[in-house]
Amino acid sequence: MRSILEAMIETGQSDKIYDETILLVLDQATEAENVLDEDGEPVDCKIEGRDIRHDHILNDLEQKYGLDADRISVVFYNSYTDTPEALHDAIKRKLESLDAKYSDRIQQIQNGVSDLVEELNSKSFDEAKEQLLNIFKAWFKDAENFTSSVSPIFPFLKTEINGAKSVQHIRASVNRDGRYYNLNMYEILGHHAKAEINRNKRNFIKTSMH
Repeated sequence: MRSILEAMIETGQSDKIYDETILLVLDQATEAENVLDEDGEPVDCKIEGRDIRHDHILNDLEQKYGLDADRISVVFYNSYTDTPEALHDAIKRKLESLDAKYSDRIQQIQNGVSDLVEELNSKSFDEAKEQLLNIFKAWFKDAENFTSSVSPIFPFLKTEINGAKSVQHIRASVNRDGRYYNLNMYEILGHHAKAEINRNKRNFIKTSMH
């Protein structure tokens, strides 16, 4: 067993010791009951004897090979006194743990693919923003002939469009002539136009008083 573990460690396969390996200790006769306690006396108890040997094995692996004892599976089995179900359960738990690990890897791959798809869709998102901006540029160009308060509003509108979270919202706004509840261009224009007019009024009053 040691030669196998050493070969796995030397070839950089320590993770397989944790994830895919069960260290099976085959008890012989009353070996577990004859394990000595701290006072040097036989424990006379299979469970307690196995617990002591379990700790000794993990400490040995930790000190000699630098392994993480908390991640190592050690199972004791005596075919004369233990039922096969005990060994089956240990193997089942290990397989379930391994299955969970691979499921996590699959999920990570799926998330990576989703991120790539989202990045590709962002190109469509940029196209939708550009389409909407072009529509309103024409309106701004005509409106600039009537009031000087319109031009400063354009950066605010551009900021709102660029800050939109979903390409669907931008397209919906375009398809509804700018009147989509999640991206209502006229509401944005009205808000900033009012603010700009109020600023102009204050500046006009200040100028008149001087």
